[in-house]
Amino acid sequence: MAILAALVMIAVPTLTPTPRATPTSGLCVICGSLGGVDFALNIVLFVPLGAAIWSVRRRVLDAVIAGLLVSVVIELLQFRTIVGRDATLGDVLANTMGSLAGAAIALGFVRWRDVTGRAAQRGAAIAGFAAAMVVAVSALLIQPIRTRYPQWVQWSPVKRGEEPFRGRLVTADVNGRALHGREVLRPPQTLDARTRSLRVRATLEGPTPPSDRQAIIIRMANPLEEGFELAQLDRGLVFRTNIVASRLKLRPLLIGLPDVLPDSGAVVDATFMFDGVSSPASIAATGSGPDEQLTSVTLPRTVGLAWALFLPWSIAIGPQWWLANACWLAALVVPVSFLSMRSRRSPEVGSTRLWWPVAIVVVMLAAVPFVTGISSLRATEWFGVMIGMVVGATLERWLASRRAVPANAPD
Repeated sequence: MAILAALVMIAVPTLTPTPRATPTSGLCVICGSLGGVDFALNIVLFVPLGAAIWSVRRRVLDAVIAGLLVSVVIELLQFRTIVGRDATLGDVLANTMGSLAGAAIALGFVRWRDVTGRAAQRGAAIAGFAAAMVVAVSALLIQPIRTRYPQWVQWSPVKRGEEPFRGRLVTADVNGRALHGREVLRPPQTLDARTRSLRVRATLEGPTPPSDRQAIIIRMANPLEEGFELAQLDRGLVFRTNIVASRLKLRPLLIGLPDVLPDSGAVVDATFMFDGVSSPASIAATGSGPDEQLTSVTLPRTVGLAWALFLPWSIAIGPQWWLANACWLAALVVPVSFLSMRSRRSPEVGSTRLWWPVAIVVVMLAAVPFVTGISSLRATEWFGVMIGMVVGATLERWLASRRAVPANAPD
């Protein structure tokens, strides 16, 4: 039943026809501008299948072979039958890796579920150092960074699959430098070297009818990378800039100002001012309409945002997404807490050394912002860390109680 459920989970997103996109080469591994996201999600998609097959066969090789065969069948169907899908070598590789990861996770869970003493402490140390490494890498990936190649300024461009901007872009500047359509900026001009920040200001004139799909207002990009983009979505604005994760073809962080543009019933030539700042500590956007009322949103750039780099869809995130940040950080801490608690089941491990792997993760979460310049964790994110500790400890107690033999049980 678990294998069937995993196959259904794979079939629904991979065998559903989609609108025809730009075709990609079948030999590519990281394909398209968000190829890193697609590769990672293809790995995750096959993890349940690998785990389910290992739970039945108890052989990692069987899970890997099954994942490879299923992936090849899907790619053949996408190549010949499914409209809008491209078969690529990267998909097969990612899917096979996902099956291997699923089998490894299932095997590891069985091996570590009942381990105690020094073996459990070694496992907690491994999990702690792995979580600390994830924290450090996350801090690196969300950093703003200048582009590697010259950027073309695109003034209200029309792209396939997107609507044209029906308002009027009057002026725009980057870090105080006025921009003009079709001019070229050198890489040092795409990020302030002293503050490591990018500030974009734009003056728009309405009315601006709502857009069902994204309508680009101004963009700085080349065929390989994007410096920044300001766009309309419905009656709001969305803003993103270049970060380190973009070089791995992961999704850049997107921030939004909802329902701020003058609608079609507004006075002609109604002016709207936009001010967006991307710095190591945060991404902020401010808007001021004809009534001069300010609307602003600030997204602190914390390691809790790492989950957003792998989103399959373009979603504007903000402080209201704190629960997702908390859940991500809790998931990092759970295995460390579980194995730390499990190590206390043996007298050979002293209580003073029980929680040091968890302490490593906590210290990294506190120290990394000071080293990198990103924002410290919010109180809600620390709450997620605490929940991860509690969940790990509770899970360990529950599994231990299930395997405990009652004292009055017959021999």
